Amino acid sequence: MSQRTKAIIIIISAFLAFTIIVSLVFDIFDFKAGKKEEAGKEQKIEVILPEKDDDLPEGKVFDSSNIEEFEKINPFSSSKSEQEQKAQDLAEFFIERIGTYSSDSGFSYIDDLKGFMSSQMNSKMEDYKNNAPKRDGYFSIESDIIVSSTQDFSIESGRAVFAFTLLRNEVLNKEHDKYEQDANVTLIKNSSGEWRVDNLIWGEKK
Repeated sequence: MSQRTKAIIIIISAFLAFTIIVSLVFDIFDFKAGKKEEAGKEQKIEVILPEKDDDLPEGKVFDSSNIEEFEKINPFSSSKSEQEQKAQDLAEFFIERIGTYSSDSGFSYIDDLKGFMSSQMNSKMEDYKNNAPKRDGYFSIESDIIVSSTQDFSIESGRAVFAFTLLRNEVLNKEHDKYEQDANVTLIKNSSGEWRVDNLIWGEKK
């Protein structure tokens, strides 16, 4: 083999080696750049917040029996203690129930609530039944709470007062009258530590 041929082979080999080295170097840089780009993409993943009604319990009505289920979704939705919530639940149930009745049912709307009243409230309701005015014809009234608030609550004294605004629909014979009316319900704890309704005050129609 001539010197010239050897020289050509050496030059070609050197060129090929140089080409391979350059290719490897650029591949390494491209690989690192790709990694950085992917890392950047991972850090910039968009967080999509659920709609306010997503994942809420379906077909549920809020009351003291399922308060924990609602608090899991929004733990800061209520600042009321369990005791205050129980008292308010009772006051809401009582005011809507005693504020909804008809002449056909007599005083059953009062008698059905005796177990939720203090002895003093039971006495007041018995006096009311004995002195209630008689109405001619059919009479009915429905009451629904539209606003409620806590006026006073004390575990130490065992007393709670709640204020309500109710929408009332009154029917006398065939005449209808719809109006709003305020009411205050006072609760006390009995000797067993259970809440009982101790007083009810109705405000003027508005």
